[in-house]
Amino acid sequence: MLLWLETLVVWLPWLVNHPLIYRNPLEQLNHGRSALRLINTIPNGSSVAATTGLIPHLANREVLIRFPYNIHYQDQSGQQFPVDWVVADLHNQRMFQTFIKQRKGLERNLRQLNDLIGQDYGVFAFDDDVVLLQRQTTGDASQQKDFERFAEALNL
Repeated sequence: MLLWLETLVVWLPWLVNHPLIYRNPLEQLNHGRSALRLINTIPNGSSVAATTGLIPHLANREVLIRFPYNIHYQDQSGQQFPVDWVVADLHNQRMFQTFIKQRKGLERNLRQLNDLIGQDYGVFAFDDDVVLLQRQTTGDASQQKDFERFAEALNL
């Protein structure tokens, strides 16, 4: 026990000044702005499925569910409906995919997004690792290509 404590005392100052995961604050700010720009294109009153980090920014929506676990919601009469929009921020998962949990989450999200694109959703926008899908549309072909290149570059 004493050896562990001595080791902690020696390494603690180094760990505080050398974090194991580092993100440049300016890059974080710019990424947040990009994500908010995409979120703001979603019309008011639309139902949305979003990844965890984006949920607080969409909390004023009547229908907001967590992606990738659900894309269908149940209204007050008990009928099930697919959401109108899906927005997924893959930035952290891409950056930290060396960690197994992040890599598995990234693989799951990409698999789910590709399934949706193959069904009834189209890529409306893709910017800075944030993808926005709209239901019942073919989407924007250039944005779709950008997302496909992004997914292919990950070599998952």
